[in-house]
Amino acid sequence: MVFKKTLVTILSITILIGLSSFFATRVLSQTHFGTLRVTATDPSGAAVPEVSYQLTQETTAVTRSGIGNANGTINVAQLQPGPYRLELEVDGYRTAVHAFSLAVDERRSITIPLELGPVSEQVTVTAENSSYLLERSAVALGTVIDDQLIQNLPLDGRNFLELALLAPGTGRAAEGSAASIRGDFSFTSNGAREDANSFML
Repeated sequence: MVFKKTLVTILSITILIGLSSFFATRVLSQTHFGTLRVTATDPSGAAVPEVSYQLTQETTAVTRSGIGNANGTINVAQLQPGPYRLELEVDGYRTAVHAFSLAVDERRSITIPLELGPVSEQVTVTAENSSYLLERSAVALGTVIDDQLIQNLPLDGRNFLELALLAPGTGRAAEGSAASIRGDFSFTSNGAREDANSFML
């Protein structure tokens, strides 16, 4: 009898630890940081290995640098949202300069073709508008409401959560739902209940 109680207690504790670690992982996965993946190629389209890079955030002047791998790929994580300047250098190629903006929680992939020539010469690459690019490296879907929209769009009651209705698949919660009865603003996303939303400020 004592053995059964001990076994039940051990099983309960194990399940509790497993569940808490699962939910802790879910919470930690919500972040505002972005990631950058850069592929450097030569004029024929082949990858250029071990490219030196310097990534500078324009607003803070914080710089990160390093060397890409043998496959011509550079991966940089934990990037604050904002405007960036990327410089790529490798012997035999002109220095490539690429300016772009990284949105909240964006996973951006860039392919930069390098031109043959001395490193002392620079080639500036114009960045595309990434707000509406299809994200191919993750299964998550998201919409970024940039500062221009936030400043120009009127809000009923000055509730910034109403901007969520601009995202595809979202709508106001059904009348009679728990949140609507309380008089709170609530919305549903892709058919989920309004209490299934979570927020990080």
